[in-house]
Amino acid sequence: MAQRMDVRVGMEVKSRDGHRLGRVIGLVEDAFVVEKGVFYARDYRVPFRSVEAIKGDDIFLSVDKDQLQKASLGEVLEASDLINL
Repeated sequence: MAQRMDVRVGMEVKSRDGHRLGRVIGLVEDAFVVEKGVFYARDYRVPFRSVEAIKGDDIFLSVDKDQLQKASLGEVLEASDLINL
């Protein structure tokens, strides 16, 4: 799980399998805000617990492209939260 100090504005957010989802545009207490990207038509919050890895300036979430396409963001993050417990 990533922590607030690990994430910076401007970092690129990707699915677990490397597909670009957007860039970090803000930080809040328990999440970061990602600009609208390929899969979603608006900005969205991602809990730090949904981060699988950070490599350089890339943040990889714990879900892949297929999981993102099959569910709404809320469902995907909820599912990934259960995986990470």
